[in-house]
Amino acid sequence: MLIGRSADGEEQKSLSLDLGPFGAYQGGVSRQHAAITRHEGGLYVEDLGSTNGTRINGFQLTARRKYRLRDGDEVEFARLRTLIRFVRPSDDISS
Repeated sequence: MLIGRSADGEEQKSLSLDLGPFGAYQGGVSRQHAAITRHEGGLYVEDLGSTNGTRINGFQLTARRKYRLRDGDEVEFARLRTLIRFVRPSDDISS
């Protein structure tokens, strides 16, 4: 999953998650900022050499290196903060 932002008035078709509508430009998110991949039963985030970096729980990630994500992790793409939550398929997320 490719994470980044589209430019103003421009659709970024290669992005899986466009953070543009959430203030990504003002928050310093790069157009192709990070990627989340699945490997050996886990999910991993990798900074793709972004200008303003990526952090997990305040820890600055080294670019082009994968870090395992855990439920409840706070991930910052530049200055845009997100919370990672894992939901089991059987969990009812409608309530």
